[in-house]
Amino acid sequence: MILTEIKKHTVEDYYLLMSKLGDYFEYADGEITSKYGQDPLPADVIDYVLSADFDAKDFTFPIDMPTRKHQLIASNSLFVIRTKIEATSRIFFVYGDGTKVAIAEKGTYRIPDLVVTEKKIEFFDEKDQLLNPILIIEIWSPSTDYKDRGIKLREYQSINALQEYMMISQDETRIEHFIRQNNSPNEWIYKVYDQPSAPINLPTINVSILLSDIYAE
Repeated sequence: MILTEIKKHTVEDYYLLMSKLGDYFEYADGEITSKYGQDPLPADVIDYVLSADFDAKDFTFPIDMPTRKHQLIASNSLFVIRTKIEATSRIFFVYGDGTKVAIAEKGTYRIPDLVVTEKKIEFFDEKDQLLNPILIIEIWSPSTDYKDRGIKLREYQSINALQEYMMISQDETRIEHFIRQNNSPNEWIYKVYDQPSAPINLPTINVSILLSDIYAE
């Protein structure tokens, strides 16, 4: 029987768990969650993974993983934005899923679906986690709705370097877009796109994309 007790874990526990299970997890407030879900992993599951008795071959606990639709949207977004950047400017890096972002002031570590940085001034910490993204994209579904559109929104907006946060719905044709104004911590423009032909302007990287390109099959 699997218990559901939740307890706080250290950052060191988080890194050790990822070394055993892969970079599919995020860390906030002492809790470890799957990037693709909202609920913290049960304490007994984490303790087992961290123990010397852990055997990956016998590990059967169900962990939230990306759906086909999620992966398709993520790959489309990466391809479209990278292609546009390469055609217009080579001063940015575009990273897909797997790049960890540290929100240092909050002791939080996230893994966005897509991140853009400026080549000349990107900074990583000693754990190879990005400190100053300028654009972050997350793909949200019912299982991550509260985290992506609530918790992460507030966390990402606290990153001084961040200029844009875009949330792409997995289950409907809809993108929500936050754009920082005047480098203010509290001044953001909010836009919603739900028409396939709608152009989406990303002013920070001087790129425009179409909603239909993101959802292309």
